[in-house]
Amino acid sequence: MSFPAFLCGKGGNRGAAPDVSAWGRTDYSDFDTGSDVDRSDLDEFAAVYGFTSADNNYNALCDFDSDGDVDGSDVNIFTEEFGKT
Repeated sequence: MSFPAFLCGKGGNRGAAPDVSAWGRTDYSDFDTGSDVDRSDLDEFAAVYGFTSADNNYNALCDFDSDGDVDGSDVNIFTEEFGKT
């Protein structure tokens, strides 16, 4: 199965984070589907850091804990995945 063609920092994905396991994936942090969590994924995450669900730039794909904002707790989750292949 392929991952949909939207990225964390792009496309205005608002609302609840999708269940990526439905697409055969469990690596939420690999936004560019490059089979690793690297600098390009970090750039995508950083683009929406600090935004909340009330902001136009908010992106639910980066709100790993689904609490309505992309904040420090999401950074903690992302850093656990960074560097993995």
